[in-house]
Amino acid sequence: MAQTGCDGVLIARGSIRTAGLIFDPAWQGDDEAVCAAAERLQRRYADLSRQFGGPRSKLAEYHRESFRRIRARGERRSKRQRWRRLTAWLRKECVVKAGDDLDDAHMVLEESRILEHFSPDLRIHYCSLDPPADETHEGVAGAVEFLPRLARALHQNSRSQEEKYAASRMAESPEEVHIPLEEAELDARQVFVGLSNAWTVTSLFGLDGRIARLSILCATCEPTITTGNAAEGTHGAVMG
Repeated sequence: MAQTGCDGVLIARGSIRTAGLIFDPAWQGDDEAVCAAAERLQRRYADLSRQFGGPRSKLAEYHRESFRRIRARGERRSKRQRWRRLTAWLRKECVVKAGDDLDDAHMVLEESRILEHFSPDLRIHYCSLDPPADETHEGVAGAVEFLPRLARALHQNSRSQEEKYAASRMAESPEEVHIPLEEAELDARQVFVGLSNAWTVTSLFGLDGRIARLSILCATCEPTITTGNAAEGTHGAVMG
């Protein structure tokens, strides 16, 4: 105020979304920094509030909800980034190991890399209407069998989107990734993904940040490719 000669300053409600970081000269305007600083900013708010006699109950509830939403935004961003890392790895494996023929049999995924993204007790459910299929794959062995198929679908989706949106930013983000809204009281720990080739993928994350459940629904899919134990019915069951 001394520099500008203003008589007063109005702080709008939108500043609450930044939890006060808007007043930090070093802040670059990115929401990621706000989410990362949520705990520190909330402690600072509590300390200042006590110094001035404590907030009114209505304001206290308002700020609690604001900080909860900030953390929820951080969790949504984290899940989105985890999905991006997983799909980038799978697409790379598809190109390097399977090549242009996209043959699942040529893709042998390393167990250590699978466990970076998935829980050891992973369960994968795949359901297709055309051709009819209903499969369940469990654990690392089930992931080894099924993930090449998901990698192939991701790679095909990426190529089709790149061709369609070659001049737009969508070429860098080929999947439609949806996260539960921050208004939800509980962290649902789920990610919904829509692919252009009619796959809908739902991921449920465990407390350790890895995917514990993976569900794939497909109205019209390419014929399933079964390998190893899946063909023998140990991990997968195909109907039709």
